Amino acid sequence: MKFNNYFWGSLSNKRVRCQDEAINTDVKAQYNVATKTSVEFDGHLYNEKVRFILVYFLDGEKKIAFFEDNGFIGNEWSMSPNHMGSSDYKCEDIQKMLFQYGYHNMFTNYLCLENINLKKDLKLAFRK
Repeated sequence: MKFNNYFWGSLSNKRVRCQDEAINTDVKAQYNVATKTSVEFDGHLYNEKVRFILVYFLDGEKKIAFFEDNGFIGNEWSMSPNHMGSSDYKCEDIQKMLFQYGYHNMFTNYLCLENINLKKDLKLAFRK
C-alpha cells in the first residue's frame, strides 16, 4: 500500500493525524463503504426505527414524540403509556390511545406523521 496524504481526524477531544491510503482494486473489493446519515425533525434526530411522529401541544408548548417499530414511545413523551403494547400497532391504535387516556382533550391540537422512509418522506396519518 502506498501512503498519499495526511489528514486530521477528531476523536472526542483530540485531533489525530491520519494517513490516506491508495488501495488497489483487489483490496478495495474486500471492504464495504460506510456512510453516516442523520435525519431530523424539528431539531430532533431520529432513525429508521421511528414509525410515527406525534407533534402535540400541551400547556402552550409544542412537544414531539417518536413511536418506534417495537412500540416504544420516546423523545419528549413523558406520560403513560410509554409503549404501545406490541410491535404490530397502526396509526389508528395511537388515536385510540390518545382518546383512552384523555390526551385528546388534554392536548390543544396534535398531528401524527407516518415515517415512510429515512429520506424525510413523512405522510400525515391523522390530526386534531
